[in-house]
Parts: sequence; C-alpha cells; structure tokens
Amino acid sequence: MIREKLIQGGFELLASKGLDGLTPEALAGHCNLFLPDVTDLCPTPLSILLLLWNDIEEKALCIQGMELSAHDYLFESIMNHLDLLEPHRTAIQRLVQDLSFAPGWLLDMKPYANRWSRQTLEDSGILVDGIQGDIKINVFSLFCLHILKTWSQDTTPDKSSTLSTIDQGLKNLEDWQGKLKEMVLPFLPFC
Repeated sequence: MIREKLIQGGFELLASKGLDGLTPEALAGHCNLFLPDVTDLCPTPLSILLLLWNDIEEKALCIQGMELSAHDYLFESIMNHLDLLEPHRTAIQRLVQDLSFAPGWLLDMKPYANRWSRQTLEDSGILVDGIQGDIKINVFSLFCLHILKTWSQDTTPDKSSTLSTIDQGLKNLEDWQGKLKEMVLPFLPFC
C-alpha cells in the first residue's frame, strides 16, 4: 500500500517539481505519510527514482523465449517499457529536461542504466563480454536515453517518430557492432 502510494506520488512530484523536488521530505508531504515511512523505502532522491524505474521493470512483459532476432527483441523491449511509461509522460518529459542540466544525476544513474542495458542485450542474444561488451552496454544505455527524449517529445498520434528512431537507431547499432568487432579483432589477445 505505501509502496504504491510512493510510486504514484513520486511520478507526480517528478512531473511537477522535477529532479530537484524529488526528495524523501517532499514525497512524504505529497503523499501525506510520515517521513520514516518514506525513508524506510526511499532514503535518498536517487532511491525514489529507482523505485519508479523498478516499478516499470516489474510490470514489463516478459518476451524471453520468443523467436525474435536481436533487433526485434530490443525493439519490442524498448516499446514495452515506453508503453508502461505512457501514463507518466509528463514526469518523463521533466526528467529528460532536467537530466540535460544534471550531470551528477546521470553519473549516479549510470550503473543502474548499464545493469538494465546489460540484461536487455544479453536477453536479446547479444554477447556483452569483455571490452566490446562494456562498450555495447554503454552505447545502448545512451541510445535508450536518446529514445526516451525522442519519445517524450513525440507528438505524432501513432508515435511514428519514436518508432522510426528506434528502428533506425537499432540498425545503426547493428552496423556499428560489426565495425566494432573489426576494430577490436586485432587487439583481442589484449582484451
């Protein structure tokens, strides 16, 4: 009960006040809860943002086991997450806007974004071992942030701008992955 209230309140606070307003104290006031009840689950602003993301992750459809190419798997996974974020579009617009001016937040979020990226790439069948894998994970995280920005600003009724950006971006990432392999291959004994 408290968790659901915090998630709803967190998205509302993010939409209205942005990252600066995403504090345990503000969340407690917004949700009419005692501060210790909030800090038990969310002791920091980052933990509030992670609570919101974890809720989306828990609701995401499992597409493992489906016969999909890596491209199609990644496309479906990204769209699945965007569909879940749709009711919180205003909050995501504010998040993307605030992240443009908050490099500290980006650094704090990076390990969590990269963990999700690693799992998503692995689930799609893409190898993420070694230096090449680390590069793929970081690039995919940045790509997903770009997609989030595109999606949050997409005013087309069928989200065709977002769909096109995802599809073309994934094709570019596939091409880049092939080039990365060619570039790193001579250095493999050292990787």
